[in-house]
Amino acid sequence: MFEYLKTAFNLVSGLINQDVLIIASLIVLVLLVLWVILSLVVCTELKIVRNSKKLIAYFEENSITGEFSPKLYELVSRMPQEFIRSFKMWEFKGRKLPSDSFKQDYCVETPLYGGLYNQNRSLMSTAIHTVVIILAIFSFAILSTETQLTGMAISEALLVPMIAYLLYRITFYIYSTIRHYYYKLAVEKFNNLVDLLNEKYEMSLKNEDSQNYEEIAHKTESISYFDEDEGEEDNMDIDEKRGRGRPKKSEEEKEAERRIENDADFERALSRAEKLMARLHKDLSDSQKRRTNHELAEIMGKMAEYKKNKRK
Repeated sequence: MFEYLKTAFNLVSGLINQDVLIIASLIVLVLLVLWVILSLVVCTELKIVRNSKKLIAYFEENSITGEFSPKLYELVSRMPQEFIRSFKMWEFKGRKLPSDSFKQDYCVETPLYGGLYNQNRSLMSTAIHTVVIILAIFSFAILSTETQLTGMAISEALLVPMIAYLLYRITFYIYSTIRHYYYKLAVEKFNNLVDLLNEKYEMSLKNEDSQNYEEIAHKTESISYFDEDEGEEDNMDIDEKRGRGRPKKSEEEKEAERRIENDADFERALSRAEKLMARLHKDLSDSQKRRTNHELAEIMGKMAEYKKNKRK
């Protein structure tokens, strides 16, 4: 087997010379440049950048509440699979804070460095070293058998492989620089998208709070605040549970806290109303929700009455 390999090698080395090696190295350089161009055109980083821009443009014109349009699902389907899974999980969780579902290390890092196909730079570097080694072997093979292996002879034999290696490495460096720029751009656009979704989420919470405030204020104009039968239960203090050993407040103390006679009382009542509205977003039992809404309605009514009397 070795004799067959040796014969084939001697046959090939007998048909080439230094000019053929130069032409072969230039052909490899052209192929490497084509490889670089194709890789940059279809790289995952650029895919994330382009589709993140489209998603940002979509969410700038649309909210995250309500039903999503088919156009959005089409845009999301063009993103990497990791982003699609995160988007579905975000929807499943009820479209809560987006930054809890969309993570950079999963949505960006994983598709870029999660497989041999995406580790194109390592494959390209391996190919460059392999070609240079083959050029060096054939460059030594075509030396005359009578040539002594002096320093000058070795330098002449390695001249073509070293020049080829220098050109290949320059091409590879340019490719790596562009890929790194694309990576930074992909991270930037992804983070801009998540920041925009967070802003939309906070805006939806503010709108929801505003709607609750208007609804409660409207109710205070038409309902009586406490029935005698419900007074004992609904006057329960919904603040955090008191520690053992601390006395409960009397009805006179509770009534004094609810009274609004000046601006300081109004500020205290407003702060209490904000806490009650925030409490409504938590998981409460039906009785807790009823007591919270009842107390909030009472506070809103007294605040409206105070403002009305102040304008007189």
